[in-house]
Amino acid sequence: MALAIQRTVTFRGRRKILMISTPTEAGVSRIEKAFVESDQRRYFVPCPHCGAMQTLKWAGVTWPDGEPLKAFYGCESCGGVIEERDKPAMLAAGEWRATAKSDGRTAGFHLSALYSPFESWGEIAAEFVAVHKVPLRLKPWTNTKLGEPFEDRDAAALDPAGFLGRLEDWSEGLPEGVLVITAGVDVQNDRLALEVVGWGVGEESWSLDYSEIWGDPAKPDLWATLDGELTRLFDHSRACSLPVRASCVDSGGHHTQTVYRYARDRATRAVWAIKGRGGRVFQSGREGLPEPATRHSHHTSSAWTRRRRSSPRGCAPPNPARAVAISQSAAISIIFASSAPSG
Repeated sequence: MALAIQRTVTFRGRRKILMISTPTEAGVSRIEKAFVESDQRRYFVPCPHCGAMQTLKWAGVTWPDGEPLKAFYGCESCGGVIEERDKPAMLAAGEWRATAKSDGRTAGFHLSALYSPFESWGEIAAEFVAVHKVPLRLKPWTNTKLGEPFEDRDAAALDPAGFLGRLEDWSEGLPEGVLVITAGVDVQNDRLALEVVGWGVGEESWSLDYSEIWGDPAKPDLWATLDGELTRLFDHSRACSLPVRASCVDSGGHHTQTVYRYARDRATRAVWAIKGRGGRVFQSGREGLPEPATRHSHHTSSAWTRRRRSSPRGCAPPNPARAVAISQSAAISIIFASSAPSG
C-alpha cells in the first residue's frame, strides 16, 4: 500500500487516495488505523418521533425474546420504537458529520449494515443469534455487519500464568493418558517443521515433540528423514509402544506436487496432504464426497475429521484434568538432512 501511495506523488495537489476495506482484528487492521487518523465521519439520521440526530449503533437494536426477526431500533434520545419501515425516510434525511479532528486533508467514512436498505435489522439480529457464541463465526459478522474490528475478549483475558499449570514431567515414556499419537508437518522452503501430539480421552492432548528438519523440500533426502521421524515408536509408561497413527502434511506452499506424491505413496500409513481453506470445509453425507482420484490427482483434506479411535492394547483410558499439557523439559530438535545448506 505504501508503494501505491508513493506512485501518486506525480499528481500532488490533484491526487485522491481511496482506502476502502472491511476491518479485521482490533489493533492490527490497517483500515482501522487509517480511519482513526481521519476525521471519522459517521452518518447521522433523525428519529422519526423526536427528530434527534444520531448514528445507528448495534446497542440500539432490540428484539422480543426468541424472535430476532422482529428486531426494532430504540431512539437514544426519546426511547421511541423505530420500525424497519421508518428506515428509508431516515436515510433520506441523514447527513455525514465529522466526529474527530484530523490533519485537514483526510476524510474517513464509516457505515454499517444497520443503515442498509437491502438488509433488515431483524435479519442482522437473526444472524447474530446464530453466531454470537462462536468467536470464529462472530468475527466475520462483526467485520461485515457492523464494520468494526473484532476483539476476542475471551482470548484477551487469558492469563499466561494459567499455562504454567499445564506443565507436566514425563521424562521417561509417554504420559499415562496418551492413547493415540498424530503428527503435523508444516512445509517451508528450507525445512520441515514437525510436531508430534499425543491424544487422550475427551481430546486431552500432550505436545510430545517439536522438531525442524532442515533441507531442500525438492530433494528426496529431506522426505526420507521425515519418514524416519514418522515411523518412530514411542515408549509408553504402561509398558507398551505407540506409533504415529496419522500424519498431516501441509500442501499449500511451493511444493504442492511433492507433498501430494509423498502422501499418496504413504496412504496406508494414514499420511494425508492438507491445505488451509476459508469458509465451510466439511460436508457430511453423499454430496460431500469427492470425485474419484485419477493417477495425476490427489485428494486433500481441509481439516481433521473425527474418527473412532481404539485404545492401544494394554493402555487404559485416563481421567483427564486438562485439555492441553506441555512437557517441563520441552525443547526444539534441529535435524539436518543431507540437502541442508552448510555453514
